[in-house]
Amino acid sequence: MAQAHHPSPRISVCIPYFKRAQNLALALQALARQTTPLDTIEVVIGAMGADASCMPPSFAAPEMLRVTCAISREPFQISHARNLAMRAATGDLIVQMDADTFLAPDALERLSAASLAPAGGACCVGRVLGYDNNATDRADSPPPATHDALAGQLARLRAGGQPGADLRFGEEVHIPWAFVWTGLVAIPRTHVTDHDLYFDENFVGWGVDDLEWGYRIAASGVAIRLCSDAVGLHLPHTRSVADNKVHESRNMRRLVAKWQTEDAELVGAFNDIEANRLLVRYQTARRALIQDSGWSDLTCLEVRGADRCSVLLAVPVLADGSLDLDFAGGMDATADPLRYRLTGLALPLADGSADEVWLGPGWHGFPEPFRGRMLAEARRIASAGLEPLVAARP
Repeated sequence: MAQAHHPSPRISVCIPYFKRAQNLALALQALARQTTPLDTIEVVIGAMGADASCMPPSFAAPEMLRVTCAISREPFQISHARNLAMRAATGDLIVQMDADTFLAPDALERLSAASLAPAGGACCVGRVLGYDNNATDRADSPPPATHDALAGQLARLRAGGQPGADLRFGEEVHIPWAFVWTGLVAIPRTHVTDHDLYFDENFVGWGVDDLEWGYRIAASGVAIRLCSDAVGLHLPHTRSVADNKVHESRNMRRLVAKWQTEDAELVGAFNDIEANRLLVRYQTARRALIQDSGWSDLTCLEVRGADRCSVLLAVPVLADGSLDLDFAGGMDATADPLRYRLTGLALPLADGSADEVWLGPGWHGFPEPFRGRMLAEARRIASAGLEPLVAARP
């Protein structure tokens, strides 16, 4: 007897998983009710952890849905789990989403049309309603929910806008990669494989791994678009804002260290949405300051001796490429200090790691909130009890 033909999947939905059985079951139920033909969808779950309770329960997947599990016994790490799923995916379109994302019935259809239809394809970011971007704690497990109840809630939110709106939608977009949150985002698989767009597994814990992925997507030349009609609902789960902030701060420093660009530094200093709002103002202020002062650039230095570390923010680079260090007593920089392509809003240095911190002449020329943010960064990296030294106004 001839076997039934199953077409190659057009869409690979990649989900990282760790101890979220209830939410995963609901997410899979929503996937099984998509308007996209189910025989063109595969779900690939990246599951990690040595304990059997970490693995997706076999009962969670509706029968009609094609589900594959890529399993690692290593301790859970979300960037690695996402990569496990992506590397096992075979569809034309990769959709990254969380086990806590409950999709509207037309979400995959909308994402597929927006991502695959344009010439060259695009990375399309879906709208996730009910997500507060790590603003509130939840110590208890959420009460049981049903598919029908959640579908009704999502429909009402979708129709009514606030409350529960996705804050990214409605913003004028200046840093598109800062809006690449992996609650719901799609990218053609050829872009992933051609440009090696897998997650950087040096980003450990909550946050920023998706922003850094978005940065490389944008840098590879792939267009990033917000797709407001591809909608999902964020399902509640236990969460510690304080713990997440610790991971986020560390990962922001990794982002800044890795890329050292204006937009990356601004995101590292103000986070995604606020940085997007501030970019044009910051670039305008920075360019005007450099031009009016006759400098060629601003930079930061880390000067380490045998038992002392000095950090200098907003250091002027003169027209001939030399550094103006007169403000720091003519500090000898001939010992090949570490030079950052940063202004001083965010630095990849640990808290309290500097014995001396200078705010250079460039600091005076910035308006708020940039001047205040540089002062806060200088205080963060200064050893306990030390106040930053401030250069004279040029």
